[in-house]
Amino acid sequence: MSTSQSAVDALRRELESEKREVQQLESKKRDAEQKLARAKQEVSRIEAEVTAIQTQTDAIKGRQQQKQAQLEQMQQELTRMLAEKK
Repeated sequence: MSTSQSAVDALRRELESEKREVQQLESKKRDAEQKLARAKQEVSRIEAEVTAIQTQTDAIKGRQQQKQAQLEQMQQELTRMLAEKK
């Protein structure tokens, strides 16, 4: 009977040990999920920042194109005016 009791006690200890291990793993999983959620939020924030920067860049490039066109037109007018004075 004591051998049976020893086997039962050993099995109980194993179950308790595994129960603690499962609890530790579940805790690690929750921590990892929280880290993942924070990382996803950070990625979303960075993506929004990149989009805002790209929007600003596009606006500046648009203004540059307009100014370049104005400059070319002014140079053509100046060239024409100088040619007329000759």
